[in-house]
Amino acid sequence: STGRVLSDEANFNNTPIFSGTGNWGDNARWTVTNIPADPDKPIINGNCTVTASATCADVTINSGYSLSINPNQSLTVTGALTNSAGTSGLVIKSDATGTGSLMHNTTNVDATIERYISGTTDLSAKKYHLVSVPVNASTYLSAVWVDSYLFTYLEPTNTWFAWDDPMSNVLQTKEGAMVYYPFGSSKIYSITGQLNNGTYTPTVAYTGSDKGYNLVPNPYPSAIDWNAVSGWTKTHVTGTIYGFSPTAKNYGSWNGSDGTNSMTRYIPAGQGFFVVADASSPSLTMTNSVRVNNTTGFLKSNSLPPNIFHLTAAGNGGQDEIAVQFAYDATTSATDTYDAEKLYGDLTVPQLSSFTANDATPLSITGLPFDQSSTAVPLKLEMTYTGEVIFTASAMESFQSGTSIKLEDKQLTRMIDLRTNPVYTFNHTPQDATDRFVLHFGSVLGIDTPETRFLSNVFVSGREIYLDYPASTNGELITAVYDMQGRTINQFHLNGTGHDHFTIRTSGVYVVKLMLPGGIETHKIVAL
Repeated sequence: STGRVLSDEANFNNTPIFSGTGNWGDNARWTVTNIPADPDKPIINGNCTVTASATCADVTINSGYSLSINPNQSLTVTGALTNSAGTSGLVIKSDATGTGSLMHNTTNVDATIERYISGTTDLSAKKYHLVSVPVNASTYLSAVWVDSYLFTYLEPTNTWFAWDDPMSNVLQTKEGAMVYYPFGSSKIYSITGQLNNGTYTPTVAYTGSDKGYNLVPNPYPSAIDWNAVSGWTKTHVTGTIYGFSPTAKNYGSWNGSDGTNSMTRYIPAGQGFFVVADASSPSLTMTNSVRVNNTTGFLKSNSLPPNIFHLTAAGNGGQDEIAVQFAYDATTSATDTYDAEKLYGDLTVPQLSSFTANDATPLSITGLPFDQSSTAVPLKLEMTYTGEVIFTASAMESFQSGTSIKLEDKQLTRMIDLRTNPVYTFNHTPQDATDRFVLHFGSVLGIDTPETRFLSNVFVSGREIYLDYPASTNGELITAVYDMQGRTINQFHLNGTGHDHFTIRTSGVYVVKLMLPGGIETHKIVAL
């Protein structure tokens, strides 16, 4: 038979063929014995499930068979991906823990992409989800989201538009959407079509001052990295993005170095997110270079930016979070690159924001310059609920140990030392003054005066330190590591490629000093 000849020829060429039903890593399912964990150019002649992240070159899914990628697992195909089995032949799974991920470079690949949505019959719970449709089409029918309330965002008016017919409305794939599932605890939606691949340009508009918020999709069957060093073209688009957390019932922000409400640089597959245009004729373009195999939801990074403080307000089944970051080139206005404007979520849970002395714009992330004297940061707390609220302070270890951080409760005439008492519980009523609280930071000083804006990034995972910096053929690029007493821990030459990595032997707070052609830069890190 034709199938038999295919098998014999494949064995002759040492091409592994998967048959039967089982897992990608099950050697017994492959015709070539003792295959490596990731076969080179596999052929799928069965029903194969990727249960542990895998990589291969070319892969072929023959008609009548299937290849599925489990939640929180990934498949990277470096060569050609051929799917002769239609949309049921390639399935990217999703559940409450996360979504599968596919990295590929082939156009017009049929697939089914699942999207897990948590829901509830309690309409006051506000379990909204920002979603995208990652298929290669200009429009789709709203029947994709049948049984859910469906909304799209109108940039010119800063309002949500509710679609009344769940089946026949035509929506644009280059815009994100928001859904709410009201008939149970969860539903898994299945989106079918040909996967997006390569260059993609979502719809971004700017109609004037106080506008420019655009809900755009992640168009790929994998996560994307907002901080990717290549692949993005951002014209009149700021560096801040926003997502919505149905658990917190609030928006989270990411300003390029830190985030609130679990928002990070990674936007998962099937997720919509807000970008902000700040001038006429904005545009946003992405390529495969921004794609990464990050398979879960918005995740906190293990790296900790220096001199940044977080405060969370929890109450009535939801929470909100702000961050205050000190940096050399930050200003006291609300318009520098560190600042992220506050987006309001459910008013029955805490809505927490901060603002600077020179600007009353509510912010979720506030950037401030270093100051030898104390710095006061007014807070704004709004909530229609009467009851207990819990403030929790975190990330204070990113400051020098002598920096005092205190919370003033003007209503009760209290000053709380957050370093010794990071949790503060109080009662709230809607009649309370919204400016009841103030943060007070003692002297916050930079470690060195840099010669330039940071050109490099330092990321920390445990005790592993990763450096990203402009590549150079200059062999005199040097990195030095100091402890907080100023003692040299390590010093070495950078390889010049733009990426270096080293390990800290013991946990603690350190200073990484990079001597680059563009200037001297210092970064404070926390090794765990």
